[in-house]
Amino acid sequence: ASAAEKLQEMEGKLAAAEEEKKAAVEAAEAAASEKLQEAEGKLATAEEDKAAAIAAAQQAADSAHAEQAAALEEKAAELESKLAAAEDEKQTAVAAAEASAAEKLQEMEGKLAAAEEEKKAAVEAAEAAASEKLQEAEGKLATAEDEKKAAVEAAEAA
Repeated sequence: ASAAEKLQEMEGKLAAAEEEKKAAVEAAEAAASEKLQEAEGKLATAEEDKAAAIAAAQQAADSAHAEQAAALEEKAAELESKLAAAEDEKQTAVAAAEASAAEKLQEMEGKLAAAEEEKKAAVEAAEAAASEKLQEAEGKLATAEDEKKAAVEAAEAA
């Protein structure tokens, strides 16, 4: 075999090796690209799952907050109604106390009026009795005057 033949053979082998190398690189790139896509897919799925989990957690937190808020609102409403009831009771008690005080005042005014009437009647009775005694005394005095006068006249006559 001549040197020219050997050279051609070597160039043929080299060209074949280049082709193989090129094919291997393409295959490796295709495989890498596929793996990359697969990894990107998995990453996207993981991101979606993470987002979904966060949303679910947020929703759970929100619903827990909503439940808590509802419970707090219920408690507030309960306290509000208890407060209103206490306010009503207080007003009722105040009204009852006022009514009782008014009743006691009327009762006292009634007793006072009755006492005033009794005092007036007693004063009138005392005045009437005094007037009667005065008349009686004046009557006795007049009689005594008449008797004295008669006695004086009798003495003068004698």
